[in-house]
Amino acid sequence: MRDDEPPNRRDATVAATTLARVHDVVTSGGVAVPARLATATEERPHGYRLSVTLTAGRRTWHAGATPPAGAVTAPATREVGVAVGPGRIRPGRLRVEVWQ
Repeated sequence: MRDDEPPNRRDATVAATTLARVHDVVTSGGVAVPARLATATEERPHGYRLSVTLTAGRRTWHAGATPPAGAVTAPATREVGVAVGPGRIRPGRLRVEVWQ
């Protein structure tokens, strides 16, 4: 795939499936736990690289590879509650990007 080509439908499907698997790994009781991001990278699909980002307010957590400059990635996102402290849950977003 050339860098200026949009991700194809297969890549978008891979991203959506990967997001669902990553969500299952990073959440507990439906709430995302930032400390679990490190193990989420094990959900990388065969033949793809994976970047996982979790945001809540001004806070950001990241795991996995960083897409190289100019790489065409297939992103998928999902709104989640994020545990930012004991008993503190904030609205946030879980994002995965996959690329070959």
